[in-house]
Amino acid sequence: YTENGITYVDNWAINYDGSSLIAVVKEGTVGIASNAFYSYDLILVDLPSGLRVIGDAAFANSDFSSITIPAAVKVIGYRAFENCTSLNSVNYLGAQEQWESMSIGSNNDYLLNSEITYILPDSHITVEQAIALGASKDHNCYTTNKYYVTGKVIGISNTTYGNMYIADEDGNTLYVYGTYSADGKTRYNKLAVKPV
Repeated sequence: YTENGITYVDNWAINYDGSSLIAVVKEGTVGIASNAFYSYDLILVDLPSGLRVIGDAAFANSDFSSITIPAAVKVIGYRAFENCTSLNSVNYLGAQEQWESMSIGSNNDYLLNSEITYILPDSHITVEQAIALGASKDHNCYTTNKYYVTGKVIGISNTTYGNMYIADEDGNTLYVYGTYSADGKTRYNKLAVKPV
């Protein structure tokens, strides 16, 4: 069946019709077939958390500058990111040891020469990392992973829902929709005072 221009067979994304410059691969997908998104000039790709395989030449010749790769990925095929000349930033949702143990085929120089940021669930991340992580996701998506953003609350935009802005020392600002306690169990409604 086809969803958002992507054809799926047995939890694999096998083909893309090029109908958009943004490809959102649905949750539950475990693999991306060889050549599935080949030469479509994609500017944004959203990969599901359980993805395990990115096939040969899957994203070759794409135009995105950043990609977030889930920790579940174990294989990146030959030429998967070949000629992705704009690619310069990779957010890897796992540890460096996991990245280094992944099987990455040859001719993926743009991927391997990118700046790789390791982002672990339940870890502290910078405002800049949070912004990069959010930019790589589809609008209104969510994750079950918890990230603790290090920064200073600089303003509250909605006291009813606890929406706020967090900034770092470099001037990067993150908008947070709804505020929860550090353990994630308590939602702060009617937030009137900036938390520390």
